[in-house]
Formats: sequence, C-alpha cells, structure tokens
Amino acid sequence: MSVTLAATACASSGSTDEHASARATHTVSPTPTAEPALTKKAALAQIAHYSEINNEANADNKRRLLDTIEDGPLYAMSVADYKQDEGLAQADRETYKPWSYNLAGTDVYIPRFTAGQ
Repeated sequence: MSVTLAATACASSGSTDEHASARATHTVSPTPTAEPALTKKAALAQIAHYSEINNEANADNKRRLLDTIEDGPLYAMSVADYKQDEGLAQADRETYKPWSYNLAGTDVYIPRFTAGQ
C-alpha cells in the first residue's frame, strides 16, 4: 500500500491537455534571412590580391609584407621556408616562380550570415 501511495504522490496532478495547450499557444519567430558575406566578384578580388602580395613577398623573403596577408600557422610555415632558403648559399637558391589562380574558372564558397553573426 505504501508503494501505491508513493506512486500516486509522484504522479502529475494536471492532465496532458495542459501540456498540449501550452504548446498550441507558442508562436514561431520568422527565420532571419542569411546574406552572403561578400560577392563572388569581391571574393575573387581578395584571392587575386593575396596571390599578388604573396608573390611579391616570397620573391625577396619580405616578412613584413607577408605579415599583411598571412598569420598563424600559415605565416609560420612561410617564414620557416624563408629561413631554410636563407640558410643556403646564394648560388644554391632557386629563383622564386610567381603563381596565380585561374580566376575565370574558379568556384568559390561564400558563407551566408544572419544579422549579428
């Protein structure tokens, strides 16, 4: 009998209709529209800018210039390449070969953000 009383004491005094009515009154806010972070034209311009500055910096191991477009692990790896190159005799160093992307055939992923992101 005590088990029955304990189970009765733990049971909800309300009906399941209370929970259903609480959900029925909840309204959903409209989802904010996500906007592209930048245009494809602007993204391709950034890529072109990066390759131009990167080529200029790498041609003469210009750390300060490279620091304007790279940071973190990528910058550390580039500077390590500079140090390795500078450790070689001038005659043993290879001439830097500039590179670029084929921007006409490049697809870019541009993330979309909502206000406040």
